[in-house]
Amino acid sequence: MPESRPAPFPLRVLQDPEQARQELARVASRNVSSSQQQARSLVDGILEDVRQRGDAAVAEYTERFDRFRPVPIAVPKDDLGRAWQELPENLRGNRICDSILGTHCLSSRHTPVCS
Repeated sequence: MPESRPAPFPLRVLQDPEQARQELARVASRNVSSSQQQARSLVDGILEDVRQRGDAAVAEYTERFDRFRPVPIAVPKDDLGRAWQELPENLRGNRICDSILGTHCLSSRHTPVCS
């Protein structure tokens, strides 16, 4: 049997609901740190670039982040609809998912794939 080691961080068990709420609020507040704000700003800039430049921006970012050039750039309408249906409901209202799908569906510089 593997040797039991203590956790590399302190693990606290909170029994008091109010104390648990306060701790959750403290931990959640870390999500608004400057690094989170920088990441959000970067993502917003990418989305705006895609809104402005359409498929050319998508191709550039795909090449930059995924290291390949997508050909063709358009996603067939049936594939996009199927992907949306397979997406868990709790993610369908997610800002990033909405932005990506909305940008793709609404931009006049994209091949229309949304109904």
